[in-house]
Amino acid sequence: MQSKRVRVQILYTVGDEKDQTNHERTFLRTKRILQDRYPDALVEGVVLTNQDDAFKILVDAKGVYSKPREREGVYLSTKVLDREIARARKARRPTTTVYGGADDLENFSNGRAAADVPKYD
Repeated sequence: MQSKRVRVQILYTVGDEKDQTNHERTFLRTKRILQDRYPDALVEGVVLTNQDDAFKILVDAKGVYSKPREREGVYLSTKVLDREIARARKARRPTTTVYGGADDLENFSNGRAAADVPKYD
């Protein structure tokens, strides 16, 4: 089963001095968000020691986000993450339907979620 899980790696730096950038708190927040949003994904962190300011997200070893050095904070686009994790899911499990994606969040005009509507045969 582990081989069918999407692997998400977060590469980040941890600074020792005050003037160095420390992305440890950002990593912890990002990991929590990703685990809540994609419970079937395996999220792990990798500390980079030789770079001065780096924060990158890889989905199945493919880079989907890299923080520019001149930007202060980290901005995660959930649309990009949804798309890349859906692609990785399809590549790992081509014949399986995975629920919990962005398509399940669509609402009908009366405000009920698509998952709340009973299906009649």
